Amino acid sequence: MRKSFLIIAILPALLLSSCGGDASSRVRVSELLEIPVSGQPRLRHEEEIRVQEKSNGLVGSEPRPIMPVGVLEGRVVEEILISGIGNSATAGCRATIQYAAFSRAGKRLASSWEEGRPLTFTLGRGEVTEGLERGMGGLGIGEPMEVGERREIVISPHFAKGESLGRIPENSSLILVVDLLRVQVQTCV
Repeated sequence: MRKSFLIIAILPALLLSSCGGDASSRVRVSELLEIPVSGQPRLRHEEEIRVQEKSNGLVGSEPRPIMPVGVLEGRVVEEILISGIGNSATAGCRATIQYAAFSRAGKRLASSWEEGRPLTFTLGRGEVTEGLERGMGGLGIGEPMEVGERREIVISPHFAKGESLGRIPENSSLILVVDLLRVQVQTCV
């Protein structure tokens, strides 16, 4: 009860403090959906990604999401699971990610590990789901992801429109775990 009250008391302040963009994508997953996140995320340097990269371009094994318990209505929220130290992905940048997409029930819907290759796209061009771009901070909303960073992004059906990531059903909430592997900085605007 006390934890719920604290979240309800803090949430309006967080929404009001997010000037300069859509407040809906500035709320962290752990705050909105009561996900337990322990301590500070570890740092992963851009060089570490290069060393761990396999011949197919993927790094490491497929992650599992931290399943949210709250209700998500018309929002995109994110939580940094591993902090990155590298180039930032902003609008116009050509970004390469690896991802795993899950339903609210925890069923894997799509995965770059399953496909055997990472996904490369240009941020802000509608080449992927709008919620993914918002969650990565690539539309000037929220902090842009840095190379090496892993984020969990929870996307309501409203922002799951656009090009899909594999076999994602329409009108579904998505839970994405995304690693930013590369940013071609010469393409950024």
